[in-house]
Amino acid sequence: MWTIRTFIQLPDGVEPQITPEELNAADQAVREDANVIRLAAEVGVAASEIRADGWSIGYDDRFGKKRRLQQCMVFACFGPHENLYAHPLDFFPILDSNTYEGM
Repeated sequence: MWTIRTFIQLPDGVEPQITPEELNAADQAVREDANVIRLAAEVGVAASEIRADGWSIGYDDRFGKKRRLQQCMVFACFGPHENLYAHPLDFFPILDSNTYEGM
């Protein structure tokens, strides 16, 4: 069982590392986004074939200090055993890990 031994309040604007749960939620949000589905369809990729690999952007002046941004590399996956990175798509959705809305 885990026990909290200390608690340190971090300064405003400091964010923790991205979590596996945030990465999975980003994949799901990107795969359900109407713009992503439309862009993928334009190159013959069905919505069910879309996969996203989120990467933390870190701080960016354009978005302020309250956002947890992920840039998602988007790929087509045509089979269950195919390499995720085999078919990259040429757009990169950016979303907020707090709301999972696109930027």
